Amino acid sequence: MTHELGGKRVLISGASSGIGRECARAFAERGCRLLLVARRSDRLDALAGDLQQRFGVETLTSSLDVRDRSAVEGWLGGLPESWGEIDILDRLYPADALRLRRDPNLNIVQYSIPTIHVLAPNLKRPHMANRTFRR
Repeated sequence: MTHELGGKRVLISGASSGIGRECARAFAERGCRLLLVARRSDRLDALAGDLQQRFGVETLTSSLDVRDRSAVEGWLGGLPESWGEIDILDRLYPADALRLRRDPNLNIVQYSIPTIHVLAPNLKRPHMANRTFRR
């Protein structure tokens, strides 16, 4: 069965443990391409290997501290062209979600995966601009 999220590019922060790891598994189960970032590269690489083997998904990992904005921007700017633009962020801080919900150009709602707080479509891609996501 093909899932509606299949093939979407998902950025998951803190993917080496806890909620981040479980988000990665949930999105992998749905056939998403995963950009996994965390500070602990050994755990991250082990998770990526497990998800590739169990679900056959494509993963890209990086040992990255998302609190370092310049490091994140540099990493995002250096993504391989084959990964294109990111479709989905796994989590946003509540304050950011509230601020972004006020933007009339974004559709931000909760999705059915219980550990996911918010999904934000990448509006630079024309086919995503008028799309909504369901809870």
